[in-house]
Amino acid sequence: GEKIGQGKINASQWLKDNPNIAKKIEKQITDSIKETQ
Repeated sequence: GEKIGQGKINASQWLKDNPNIAKKIEKQITDSIKETQ
C-alpha cells in the first residue's frame, strides 16, 4: 500500500491531488465531532 501523508507537506499535497477523498474525510470528521457534542 502507499504511505499517505508522510509529513504535513506531503499530506496537504495528497489532499490537493485527491479533493474528493479529502471532502469525504472532512465529512467523517465533522460527523464524528457532532456525535460527541
